[in-house]
Amino acid sequence: MKFSKVDKFVLFGGGFLLYYFSKILTDNKINHDLVIGPRHQKEIIADNKTLIKLLGKNKNIFKITNLTSEFLKKYKKDKKTVFISFSSPWIFKNKDIKEIFKNKLINSHGSRLPQNRGGGGFSWRILCQNKLGYCALHHVDPNVDTGKILLIEEFTFPYKLCRPHEYISFQNEQEKIFLNKFLKKILRKEKFKTIDQPEYLSSYFPRLSTNDNGWIDWSYKINDLFNFICAFDEPFDGASTYYKNQVVKIKNANLTKSDQPFHPFQYGLIYRKTEKFALVACREGSLIIYKIFNNKGKNIFNNLKVGDRFFTPLIKLDSAKKRFYFNSKGKKI
Repeated sequence: MKFSKVDKFVLFGGGFLLYYFSKILTDNKINHDLVIGPRHQKEIIADNKTLIKLLGKNKNIFKITNLTSEFLKKYKKDKKTVFISFSSPWIFKNKDIKEIFKNKLINSHGSRLPQNRGGGGFSWRILCQNKLGYCALHHVDPNVDTGKILLIEEFTFPYKLCRPHEYISFQNEQEKIFLNKFLKKILRKEKFKTIDQPEYLSSYFPRLSTNDNGWIDWSYKINDLFNFICAFDEPFDGASTYYKNQVVKIKNANLTKSDQPFHPFQYGLIYRKTEKFALVACREGSLIIYKIFNNKGKNIFNNLKVGDRFFTPLIKLDSAKKRFYFNSKGKKI
C-alpha cells in the first residue's frame, strides 16, 4: 500500500512513543493532534515528568475520557491525515474505522504478531523469558491487534535484562529508529508491503494489574518464582506477599541454586540474614532479598528475622488469576 501526500497526523493514547513521535513530527514541522485519556495524562514518561508536562503548551492536545463518534467527526474530511494509536485506552468502533479513518488508522504494537496480542506488556514475556523483540505497525480493524501488518522489525533483548523497566528502555531505543524509518517512508511516499496475520498462529494475553495479579506463590520453582517477581518490578509496585500479617512488596531480588536443598514445608522461610541480604528457602534454590517494602513504600529489610516466613493465603492466589479490565481512567472497578 502507498499513502498519498500526508499533511497531518492524529495520535491517540499516550506513553513514551506518543511523546517521541510527537517530538519528531514537531522537529519536521508536521501538523498533528494529540488525543489523550486521563490515565495517560498523569503517567510519568521521562525525567520524572508526566506526559502532559513534557508535551508543553501544544495547542492541539485534546484531553478526553470517552472517544465518541461525535468527537471524531471533525476528522471525517481530513483525506490527507494519518491516524496512529499508541497504547490507546479506547476500542475503535467499526463504523468509525470505515467512515472516518478510511483505512488510515494504524496501531503501534511492541511485540510479535499474531502471537502476543493484547496487553500485559513485558510482564508476560519476562515470565516466559522471551528475549525476542519486535516493533510493529498494523492497520486497525474491528478486532484486537488483528489488522494487516504495515511495517515490522525484529531484534533481541540482551540476556542480562531482567525487569520491565530494563526491557522498556531497550525497546524504546529500537522504537525511535523504527518510527523515524516509518515517518521517512511516509514522507517519501514509499510503498508498504502489507502482511496478513495467520490466525492459526495467534495468541492473546490480557492486561495485568500488579496489585491484583502479582501475588507470589511460594510453591513455584526458583526460576519461575524469580521471573514472577521480576515481571512486576520497576516501573510497577512489586510482587506481593505477607510477612507477619502485613502485605509486603518484593523488588530487585536475585536467586541462587548452590546453597542447600529444602523440603516443601520450608518454602518461604527466611533461613539466613546478613546486613546486606536475606536468603529465603524455595523449591530448587533460594531467593535473595536486598530490600522489601511495606504498603507505604518504606524499606523494612532491617525488620526481617531469621526463622520468620513469607506466605500468601490461598484466597489471594486464587484471586490473582482473575482478569481485570481497563479504560481511559485506569482499572475498571
